[in-house]
Amino acid sequence: MAAHLAKYYRYCTQNKSMATIGEEIAYAESYLAIMAMRKKIEYKIDVLKTLHQMKIITLIVQPIIENAIEHGIEERENAKYIFVKMYQLGNGMVKVEISDDGDGMSEDAIEHLMERIQKKKRDENESIGLWNVNQRLVNYYGDTAALKFGRSIWGGLCVSFTFMPGGEKNDSINS
Repeated sequence: MAAHLAKYYRYCTQNKSMATIGEEIAYAESYLAIMAMRKKIEYKIDVLKTLHQMKIITLIVQPIIENAIEHGIEERENAKYIFVKMYQLGNGMVKVEISDDGDGMSEDAIEHLMERIQKKKRDENESIGLWNVNQRLVNYYGDTAALKFGRSIWGGLCVSFTFMPGGEKNDSINS
């Protein structure tokens, strides 16, 4: 646990805006390893080695995982699975999916969440996690990188986004 904590804190205290996908995934894995020891969760990370040297903005995957644990797994009895998957689409974009086996969300709840995270200014009484991730994705990569929500294979929530590695805004690219 100490080794994972050291990696976790070393990465999150860096003062850089970009990292490799490999670095971002290693950070997420350290976080998941710590949570697995504390909360008895199980996780799988599926990222091709060919993606590891591609660039991504930092601290973007872990907050989604944290949200999945806090609002998905911890709110459903016997929920314990997190699945992180990254793969490249035919157009060169990378798709990131974080799934859990929690209760999921109704269509109305997803619609309300989308409205909240798409606001340019966050209401003071609302949580910052997904709003911040969404704003950072859209500000750097463009509207095509905005968070999307759906059902996971277990009936929980799947949060996803697509981005062009190392590329700044390009609103003409469709996912």
